[in-house]
Amino acid sequence: MSTPETNACRAVVERFYQAMAAGDLETVYSLFAEEAVVSLAGQLEICGTYRGRARIGEWGQAVFGRLDPATVQAPARYTIFAVDPPRVCAMSEVRARAADDTLDYVPTYAQLFEIRDGQIQKFWEFADTAMLEQLFGNRLDKPQAGAGSAFEF
Repeated sequence: MSTPETNACRAVVERFYQAMAAGDLETVYSLFAEEAVVSLAGQLEICGTYRGRARIGEWGQAVFGRLDPATVQAPARYTIFAVDPPRVCAMSEVRARAADDTLDYVPTYAQLFEIRDGQIQKFWEFADTAMLEQLFGNRLDKPQAGAGSAFEF
């Protein structure tokens, strides 16, 4: 059922994906609330919980810094398959080449957004961790000690 609230939540996520596809990271980061929380599930060093727009930006830089910018399609495609305000469920696929030219990076992500006041307050990402491990290994520092569970709703 389409309501003003479902339409508003969907519109924020649509803007997120459109800005990502355009490589407009300034807009992407502006869609996150100042104290937003991002959680990437998994056991790799890149995984964990990032709190605040600045830390989220560092996480994004860590991810995109490992990819050849000329090859990045992020997302290559996406679908929003459920909107139940304030949450939006989506899936996306990225296509890129590793910056060191050793890997075709083509993971699929399941993403859950929590939208309040027109901004992303919480963002959970469930990724192909085998693909992430090929790209990152365990070379990055843990984002935060005691980062907590990706299932903190």
